[in-house]
Amino acid sequence: MCSSLPYIADLLSAGCDILFLCETWLWPYDQYRLSEVHEDFESWGRADDRLDVAADKGRCYGGIGFLWKKSVAASPIGGIESDRVGGIRIHNWSVFALFGSGYGDIQGVLSCPGASHYSLGPVVVVGDFNAHLGKLAGPKGLGDANTQGVMLHDLICRCDLNAVTQGCAASGEKHTYKSGSTMTTVDYVLMDLVAASFMSSCVTLSEVDLNTSDHLPISVSLNCGSFVEPDEGGTFVKILGQC
Repeated sequence: MCSSLPYIADLLSAGCDILFLCETWLWPYDQYRLSEVHEDFESWGRADDRLDVAADKGRCYGGIGFLWKKSVAASPIGGIESDRVGGIRIHNWSVFALFGSGYGDIQGVLSCPGASHYSLGPVVVVGDFNAHLGKLAGPKGLGDANTQGVMLHDLICRCDLNAVTQGCAASGEKHTYKSGSTMTTVDYVLMDLVAASFMSSCVTLSEVDLNTSDHLPISVSLNCGSFVEPDEGGTFVKILGQC
């Protein structure tokens, strides 16, 4: 995460209300560093439990984190056992973060007893899914679907979600990941129909020198004035980034 800190700070200062980070690579005892990125933001994060794998890398494996403006009434969602899924509650909204192949974990959260539309409210799921939806995502899909893409498509169908990053309203870059000459889409923002009805824009941002990641951030704007105090404006912005 350290090499991307200047870029993350820039995103937070550019009108972002909530920012999600995937693959923070922070150890369990280093989660406090999320709160040091920007003085106007609260934070919450969780480390990947596969510390035996991480030891060989010299850093933690995976990890997810949320940062939200202090004027936003947000809090972590408790009771999620999987280290590959986390979430925050924003008023009556639920925003979940997923890393890697935790499809069954997030499906379990969304379909568990008591997880009704009333209890979860509008639902947003963001993350690096390591999945290529290909043409399963529609005309904006890149290449062919892989095994993870088929699993992701099954999750979308079973939980009545929409991949808004691949929808007609999406703009910006078509890929979210670039390694050498390879460009693919592995990062997605999923919403249920209620959440998607509030979306005003979804943009995959272009590469900039400050971004040291192979992934591109995705900026989603939702017209939900109740998320922030009146003097803070009427737009809730969530930026999905990688570090």
